Amino acid sequence: MDLQTAPARMVEATLFAFLVSTAALMPFAPTLASPPAEPQRDVQAGVLSGMSYLELKGLDWRRERKCSSCHHVPMMIWTQQEARRRGVKVNEAALQEATDFLLAGDNRANILSNPDVPLPGNENYAKLGPLYTMMAFREYPVPPAADPDGTVPRWTAYLRSKQQADGFWLPHSGRPPNSPNDEESMTLTVLYTLGSDADADAETKRTRTQAHQWLAKNFKGITPQALCWSILAGYEEKSAAAQLFERQNADGGWSQTKELASDAQTTGHALYALLSRRSVGTDHPAAVKARDFLLKAQTPDGSWSMTSRPRADRPEEGPAKNLEPITYFATAWAVLALLQYLPPTP
Repeated sequence: MDLQTAPARMVEATLFAFLVSTAALMPFAPTLASPPAEPQRDVQAGVLSGMSYLELKGLDWRRERKCSSCHHVPMMIWTQQEARRRGVKVNEAALQEATDFLLAGDNRANILSNPDVPLPGNENYAKLGPLYTMMAFREYPVPPAADPDGTVPRWTAYLRSKQQADGFWLPHSGRPPNSPNDEESMTLTVLYTLGSDADADAETKRTRTQAHQWLAKNFKGITPQALCWSILAGYEEKSAAAQLFERQNADGGWSQTKELASDAQTTGHALYALLSRRSVGTDHPAAVKARDFLLKAQTPDGSWSMTSRPRADRPEEGPAKNLEPITYFATAWAVLALLQYLPPTP
């Protein structure tokens, strides 16, 4: 051994042992840093992006297909009216074009071919065209001067005519969740579109009374959709809100059924119902979690993706191949929900 280098080597060995023992006492840290979290869109950015998608697809559908559909033009009108109320600049020309299209007395929107001709067999349910078109003007009623052809009263009379003797409406057989597939969801949806008793004529008040009597015996809150419509229609709001809270998923969203994952349509519908009817405030933990779920789930084109479900009456057909209708509906509900975070203008 080289005696001149021995002390230096002993110092090195002692220092190495010290470092090893010290490191063993320190908490473990990964050598690779975790990737930074993706920045979350703020509410206004999410709203504007979603509205751009709705306007683009809504006008394309109206101009190319020459019909309003139950999901495109009505939901575009509803979201733009809500946005305007909250100080968001909207395309007024596009909004007027869509509104005139729906209210035209010649039925150019193809909402109802002939309301006086009953459907064959047992198909005496209310078609979705008038039902969802009425939603476009439920929160922002059309002044009589803007509806010289009496289109809204005609739709109202049509929906009243489809009420069953016991007070309910037959469920629709289309794809859920766009189509109310159970009696209570359909009944609550129609009840919402018919408006409040304060704004109703005598015949509509009788219709609403019969619906309330049926619901008092049969309402169970089977689906989140039924609970949302219950809140919006002003029927058992507190109970429906409490049940919605119980069904919120850990990720902040709501799902159509227990077996499915959270989705934008059910989450948007629930959050809009809870906030617009002031069941909770925007700072409520459940509302904050739902808001964050929606902002995180929005896609770059401004829409919210959805997974289609089979029709209730023809499950063998499987999911829809064209996902635009359900994507559009989900995007509209998500935008309506996020708009509740923007203060109304005076």
